[in-house]
Amino acid sequence: MYVVKQVDEALAARAKVGRPSKRKWRGSLLGGCVRAHWYSAHGVPPTEPFTPETLRVFAMGNAVGNFLVDILKEKYGDAIDFEVPVDAPEDNFSGNIDGLLTIAPDHIVVLEFKSIKHGGFTKLKKAKPEHATQVASYAWYVGQEHAKMGLQVAVEAWVIYVDKDNYDLAEFPVDIDEWGGKAQRVLRVLNYYGERIPPRFPDAGRRKWPCGWCNWRTECLGGAK
Repeated sequence: MYVVKQVDEALAARAKVGRPSKRKWRGSLLGGCVRAHWYSAHGVPPTEPFTPETLRVFAMGNAVGNFLVDILKEKYGDAIDFEVPVDAPEDNFSGNIDGLLTIAPDHIVVLEFKSIKHGGFTKLKKAKPEHATQVASYAWYVGQEHAKMGLQVAVEAWVIYVDKDNYDLAEFPVDIDEWGGKAQRVLRVLNYYGERIPPRFPDAGRRKWPCGWCNWRTECLGGAK
């Protein structure tokens, strides 16, 4: 029990620090609720903070992600980079690409890694919408940056899922025009509201996703438990 307590305290401390962000809006949150994204961006204290159990799940997910990084490093060597920053000051947007693979000078693949429980893994038929939005947002900006430099580059976006139980892999391509376009629409909404809080879902509090696991559920519902 002493070891568990120490691990929980260390994870909680790490969660408070978080990953530094240059911009207000983050690619990792674009596929979820814009109101929750606003709370996060403005530093509103969570009314439902992560539990030690949830933090341990995240830590396990990171370990699975490291397993995938090692595999890709061995396969592609210097052709792949990890934790590649994306910064778009014009949209107040930033994020980190899990993996950026250069197949050829004019062919780039943007990769997003996700670990998932076995039951959910077996049901996967395509990338989940929130993950498709995230990876496509990064790929869209990668394409834009190359276009600004006058370079014609083919950009792909893929989500790679890892089964937490047996480390099986599944990969799904994502349509950048479709999901990157959605990401741009979400960003326009977020920037439209800016310092004003966006409206909540009409049925907030009754939704299993994303309301059921939201860190600001009580805050969003006006303090009602």
